[in-house]
This record gives sequence, structure tokens and C-alpha cells, in this order.
Amino acid sequence: IVREVAGLGLIGSIAAITVFFGLIALYCRGLQLLLHAVPLEHRARSPRSVWLMFGIPFNFIEDFFIVGDLGESLGRWGILSATRLRVWQALGYGWAALQLVSLLPGTIGFVGGGLTVVGWIAHWVLTASIRRGLPAR
Repeated sequence: IVREVAGLGLIGSIAAITVFFGLIALYCRGLQLLLHAVPLEHRARSPRSVWLMFGIPFNFIEDFFIVGDLGESLGRWGILSATRLRVWQALGYGWAALQLVSLLPGTIGFVGGGLTVVGWIAHWVLTASIRRGLPAR
């Protein structure tokens, strides 16, 4: 992906990187709000800890823990159906695993990166949908 970003030129590269990190920030904010909605006694981690997704390269592994802990928190709360929770977790683990595949060189890494984005967006949409459906606290 470095080659593709570099092909955008200096201004284009800065814009692409800014947009990318801005989208990650919005996604993290969505996860934070979802975890904040979970009652304290059911939380497996602090809502602020989702921002560890910015800790490159640490984030490549931490993302699995964030999804796992948030899923555990939602499971403890018992507000979601088991099926919806499993789908949410599968999408989260899926995009995190594909993110690792994206690090591979060549076509496999490029395709893995594209699939990562698709899974990440699907997970983000489901996260927002779950959060909107939660009871007001």
C-alpha cells in the first residue's frame, strides 16, 4: 500500500493518510461509545482503551483483544442475542485477521487489505446499529 499512497503525490498522500486515520478515530469513538453504554460491572476493559488501535505495530494484535473484551462485555450484559453477538465478534476477528494478511507482500497482501476494509466497515456498521438499539442509560 505504500507504493499506492506514494503514487498519489505528496498532497494526495497526506490527504489519504489523514482521511484513513480520521476514519480509524471515528471507528474507535464508536467502539468507545458502545463500551461506555455497557454498565460498569459488565465491562472487561475501560472504554478509553479502544484507542490502543492507534498503537502501531502493537495494534495488529491488540485489535483482537479489543474485539474480544468488548464482546465479553456485551455478553456479560446479556443485552444482545447470542447470534448477533457471535456475528459482531466474527466480523471483528475477521477484519483483524485480514489486517495481518494485508502485511504479506504481493497480491495476497493487497487482496487481504481490500478485504480488511470491507470487514472493518461491516463491523463498524454493525457496531453503530447495536449501539443505536441499546436502552438509554
